[in-house]
Amino acid sequence: MIDSTVEMTRPYGLAIVLLELANLTVMLSANLGVMNLLPIPALDGGRLVFLLIEALRGKPVDPEKEGMVHLTGMALLMTLMVFILFNDISNLFLS
Repeated sequence: MIDSTVEMTRPYGLAIVLLELANLTVMLSANLGVMNLLPIPALDGGRLVFLLIEALRGKPVDPEKEGMVHLTGMALLMTLMVFILFNDISNLFLS
């Protein structure tokens, strides 16, 4: 994406290229922030769900149970990351 952004904006000058790259950086950062707040265990949104459950119940969730939920969520996220990495690498060599 960076290469295509630079190539598309190069005719308009260095200032526009830098502005578009800054815009791309802001969009990636905002996307990461939103994804981090999703209610998935092992992310900040998952922790917020546990805080909400604690507020509704009036007592804290057992730390061992919460830890197991976060561990499972982290394992699923790592599995997803390996799958995506494998797909990206295979697409790199196949195309």
